[in-house]
Amino acid sequence: MSPNTRRLKFSTSQIVCGSVPFLCGIAMSFFLFTMSVSADPPENSEEAEDVLKSPAPPCECEEESCPHKWRDLFDGESLEGWEIIEKWDFKGHGEVKAEDEILHFGTGDPFTGLLFKGEDFPRVDYELIFEAKRTEGDDFFLGVVFPFGEDQLSFVCGGWGGEVVGITSVDGEPAVENQTAQYVEFENDRWYTIRLRVTENNVGLWVDDEHLVDLDRDYHDFTIYWEQEPLLPFGFSSWNTGSAYRAIRVRKLTPDELKNEDDES
Repeated sequence: MSPNTRRLKFSTSQIVCGSVPFLCGIAMSFFLFTMSVSADPPENSEEAEDVLKSPAPPCECEEESCPHKWRDLFDGESLEGWEIIEKWDFKGHGEVKAEDEILHFGTGDPFTGLLFKGEDFPRVDYELIFEAKRTEGDDFFLGVVFPFGEDQLSFVCGGWGGEVVGITSVDGEPAVENQTAQYVEFENDRWYTIRLRVTENNVGLWVDDEHLVDLDRDYHDFTIYWEQEPLLPFGFSSWNTGSAYRAIRVRKLTPDELKNEDDES
């Protein structure tokens, strides 16, 4: 999501050419040049930007199998490693397809969902990052079921009318009614960077650069809605909306990161 650049605006009445054709030519050339180089880049470009970066320093391990390196969960061209959910409230799911490095969810009636089938998704001390956007509708375009140690949780973006971000459920209360509830005015067809960090005692959730959820385990009880159980232990869903996801990656946190987090808590 590139920052907007300020356009340089001129009107022909502001360009004083005088009676010298040479000066007029220079002024007009400058006008055309500034207009061409200051144009805003097209918004919501389908070209993935290299913005999915954690604040953590890169892992310096040379082993390809190092768990602290980012690992792609979506190959960008197929649903390999994933399963479309067909039961319960997912029976009326929209079309799910992989195209141009993007995972597309058609609008479901009410749910569309995809379960990750890999057996090596971490349960604790990990970080998940990806991009997501709502392409149609006005409700939640992103619901993610994820492990929190031995517990299971889910988070939602755009729920309860399109703006709620939060964790479901905490002490039996849904995201809109518990301490994690935040409100974001999501725009359709705009990519958002989503980052989830899970440790033994904390869940952190970022939308773009905003740290919206910082939930400690403490003495809370954690559950998910029964409708989301087909997505256990890790999966994506949307509700009555079209959505898209890309660059889905996960990694294990390093010992230094965990130590720093313990020192800060």
